[in-house]
Amino acid sequence: MQVRRWLPDQPTRIGRHDWPDEGDNGTHMRLRAGSIVVLDRQGWRILEINGYPSNWWPDSYEKAWRDHVELWWHANELRRANNQAVKPAPERAEFYKRPVVLVLRNENLPRSTPKHWCAPASHDWRVLPEHYAVCRACGELPPCHHGEYRWEGGPRWPEQDGGIPLMVPEGCCMGCAEPIRPRVRTVRFPGPNLWYPDLGEDTAVFHARTACADQVDRYRMQWQAEYNPRSSAHTAT
Repeated sequence: MQVRRWLPDQPTRIGRHDWPDEGDNGTHMRLRAGSIVVLDRQGWRILEINGYPSNWWPDSYEKAWRDHVELWWHANELRRANNQAVKPAPERAEFYKRPVVLVLRNENLPRSTPKHWCAPASHDWRVLPEHYAVCRACGELPPCHHGEYRWEGGPRWPEQDGGIPLMVPEGCCMGCAEPIRPRVRTVRFPGPNLWYPDLGEDTAVFHARTACADQVDRYRMQWQAEYNPRSSAHTAT
């Protein structure tokens, strides 16, 4: 059975970070700090849009970049064969699928800790106007379900962008998507990252606090089922 994709029942525009400044129109716009985007049926204010914090990108982004360069190379070979001018090499910093990190604050909770989500620059975000409708009972955008179907943690599945889902960037808690500050107690799991394998080995980390405990338990169950370790030990730092 095909599940109908949820869409907010009010006007929105499509915002993309790679959209040209001069290309803003009635339906599409360049995504900027200050915009309000839809995530988990709620409005989130973009506080910052930053590049990925290291020169190394998660595996899916690196693969997309290699494929892009390979297509450019083959296209230029065809141009040379047809005595056509070749195109310059693509710039990694301008790659439309490069990872960017959005710092988001829930508009329903203006004093809450901002969340950090990594997405391709070409990701299509639903952008709300400054004045938009919400359900006063649950705070969701209509049509709401009073908390049903809201993201409950764990990995997100790709809906677009060539199979690249939203992911928690390295250095953030996989339970709450908030940055892990120095000298904060954490729970870490060794081995491959089961929720975000692109991040590599030994990157599964959570806050050691009550608010993230259910996500730690959820990951631990999956980790134990995957590796069946002799002990259920995990490290807390």
